[in-house]
Amino acid sequence: MCFFFYYYSFQEAQFQNSVIPAIEKKPLAGLLANQCAEKKELVEMIYQDIVRPSGVCWEDIVGLEHAKSLLMESIIYPVRYPEVFTGLLEPWRGVLLHGPPGTGKTMLARAAATETCCTFFNVTCSTLVNKWRGESEKIVKVLFEMASYYSPSIIFVDEVETIASDRSAPGEHEASRRLKVQLLTELDGITSRDGVVFLLANSNMPW
Repeated sequence: MCFFFYYYSFQEAQFQNSVIPAIEKKPLAGLLANQCAEKKELVEMIYQDIVRPSGVCWEDIVGLEHAKSLLMESIIYPVRYPEVFTGLLEPWRGVLLHGPPGTGKTMLARAAATETCCTFFNVTCSTLVNKWRGESEKIVKVLFEMASYYSPSIIFVDEVETIASDRSAPGEHEASRRLKVQLLTELDGITSRDGVVFLLANSNMPW
């Protein structure tokens, strides 16, 4: 058992040292090429939300074994062993972390980004919501295109209930409904994407 632990730790260290994040390998100019001026502005805006791994690992999080196991299965294994997750075993599209404030939801997201060397998009409501008609949907579309370009990627949405509340809620605004429809279409639509693009969201109010 002790030998397996040290062997696994050695393999983890080898993986961390050998993998270069896509954000370091692919220049932004490659994504901006042949794009219109409006789309270039959106790309440059979303690029500011890319967060470098903070060095937080699983050992820094006490407890939450079930949540860590879930993230290992849904994010880390598909990134490290992509040849296994094909066909019916294709990777998950997203996970919702929920619980009261201070229970480690954001820490789990940071650890998942560090363990996989994924490109980590820290998306907030202020990034996606725009006062102009149709702009929010364009931002969501560009966000997923960037996540595919820099794959494997994690799109982390904090306090997701601010942009993805119940669609049957009374008095829902049309703009809010369109934003949620675009988000669901990009997450599980007909368009295929290169690499792993994973939506990780947290909420204090999962209902």
